[in-house]
Amino acid sequence: MKETSKCFPERARRGDFERYLRGRGVDIGAANDPLCVLDGRVLAWDLSNGDGMTLGGLLDGEFDFVYSSHCLEHISDVEYALINWTRILRPGGILYIVVPDFDLYEKRHWPSRFNKDHTATFSLSVTRSDVGSRCSHFNVYSDIIPFLRRYGVEILETRLEDYHYDYGFPPDCDQTLGIASAQVCFIGRKMKRKGTAVFLRNCLGSGDHANLLPAFRYLNNLGYDMLGYRINSLYDNVAIAEPHARADRIEIGVDFKHQINIPATQLIVDIRQRIGVDMNGIVFPGICFNQSECELIAESRKRTYANIFPATSIRQKTIAPTAVRAISEHLERVGLKVMSARVPGKDDYPWEDLFKHFHPYRERSFDRRWLLDIAGASINVCCDGGSLNASLAAGAPTLGLMTIADSSLMTFYPKWQWRAVQSTFPCSPCFRPANYDVGVVVGCEHFDNYCGQHFSLDEIRQCIDELVQSSARTLSRSLAEANR
Repeated sequence: MKETSKCFPERARRGDFERYLRGRGVDIGAANDPLCVLDGRVLAWDLSNGDGMTLGGLLDGEFDFVYSSHCLEHISDVEYALINWTRILRPGGILYIVVPDFDLYEKRHWPSRFNKDHTATFSLSVTRSDVGSRCSHFNVYSDIIPFLRRYGVEILETRLEDYHYDYGFPPDCDQTLGIASAQVCFIGRKMKRKGTAVFLRNCLGSGDHANLLPAFRYLNNLGYDMLGYRINSLYDNVAIAEPHARADRIEIGVDFKHQINIPATQLIVDIRQRIGVDMNGIVFPGICFNQSECELIAESRKRTYANIFPATSIRQKTIAPTAVRAISEHLERVGLKVMSARVPGKDDYPWEDLFKHFHPYRERSFDRRWLLDIAGASINVCCDGGSLNASLAAGAPTLGLMTIADSSLMTFYPKWQWRAVQSTFPCSPCFRPANYDVGVVVGCEHFDNYCGQHFSLDEIRQCIDELVQSSARTLSRSLAEANR
């Protein structure tokens, strides 16, 4: 249909190329009809470049404008796509989105009669309640605008674009096959820098702290300058400055000094109290991979392997070998090569008996190689906070086997990415944690127990199946596009 080319004269007449579409931009879902601008250059992004929902390899604040025409309706998670489309905008950058109108194009019929690949619908007038509360329908005014505002984007214009549309045509006719348009356009601007520096104190460290990365990047996306001490490569490509020489800084997390896994619920409260930002319900990406790293991850995913990280620094929290063997057998049954990594100081754990394949880590370090192996897995099965948080932050399908900690560690990540299985063994009488939300253990009364053996294997198998199927769908889409 080439909607971008079709609408070029009208956009030029309106002055959109002078006001909005100038500088360095990206056209998401460009396919065979990329955007041309009068002043600037445009990166044409399609599935051959990567997932249009996550935009892996595109860094935060990289573009002057993000343009997308007739792509968003094909994406399974519209809101997560919009999050990533806003994060790659510089402060003051323009978000320019065009989608089919539910009235004019779909004729209020769902599923679509004209395009079976549509997974979502959009309208300026039809609300979600008008379509039976269908969660894949978005009213621009009541759903899209409030959502974008929470991610630092203010809407400048909304339009119903019905160029050459004939309202007298029968409803079974797709007029967009000709010169007509039947679409909604909404244009927003990302907020400019606030200038206030936010310092998350004592929060940058190993994978245990990776669950803070979405908060870092979200606040930076809103325009706050982020301060912190980089300790390892988890924070490569993330806009964090050293905290000295900033008298205007606001310190977040001063009470987290002795905690390892920072609970998202506690972080949300601290951020709201100190800078007035409500992060309830917010999700955001974690680790920021560059383009070459994303290409390595894409190649790794073709190998279809699973990682299991069963051991922790607390022996009683470590998953029992019998349970690990059962989990490994199920992963192999669904077609995955099972990998693990030896952990220094865990010589009493039967690694050689349980695993045939090991990643070649000389030590347990959270370097980029380790992170890329985690990101490239079809699924990561994790029982300790370090690997769990790193897997979530890397954007990989993640199954958390939780003993003391609970799924609040996963608060900042989309639900389709993770599952959590809680131990059936009541840990409260057993452990004396320093923090009951997180479970920093300072003592245990049952040193011979593996708390990790008290899981429902049926529940674990079900969660693995759900996550593996989701991962396989993503891979098949990418391979199909690469071979197209």
